[in-house]
Amino acid sequence: MILGIGLAVAGGLVLWLLLVTNQNQAPTTSQDLSEEPNLYIQSAEFLEYADDGSLAYKATASSVEHSTLDQSVVLQDIRVEVFTGTITEWELTASEGILHSVNGATSNEEQQRIDLLGEVEVISRDAEAIRLALVGSDIVLFPHQRKLSSDRPVTITNESATFTAPTFEIDLDTNEFQLSSTSEQRVQVVYSTD
Repeated sequence: MILGIGLAVAGGLVLWLLLVTNQNQAPTTSQDLSEEPNLYIQSAEFLEYADDGSLAYKATASSVEHSTLDQSVVLQDIRVEVFTGTITEWELTASEGILHSVNGATSNEEQQRIDLLGEVEVISRDAEAIRLALVGSDIVLFPHQRKLSSDRPVTITNESATFTAPTFEIDLDTNEFQLSSTSEQRVQVVYSTD
């Protein structure tokens, strides 16, 4: 009987040691990862099509992060080519971009928006040469509407003039742009004498 009790105590001690050892080796999940991106991609290329099946834009990035928390897509070293159906092509580059989709939108035109952050360079070219160059910061692209705008200062240069303005909007289909002034800053135009 004493031997049976001794074996039971020894067995209980071994079981207790196994449980304590396994608990110490179990991975912990105490770190809150809910705000961390859940997807990382290196060297990505996006092709987005319009409702009529034509290519709306192509975006390339050195890396992409996606977060399910706010459904944001953050692109590093972004380059966007916007296709207008004419011979004019638009190319936009920035160090970072955020791709937004508006939930509940009725069409692609209402949902797609790309915020280009930091210094942004925009070039419009045709088969001949560069038609227009733009430098600004924090520019918003609506690729399906083919509109580009910012509430930040911008400098636009074409073959005949240089324009500076505190805010702007460009229709990429028609190449028309609207420059707006504020009470502190005016639109300035300097014509080339060449």
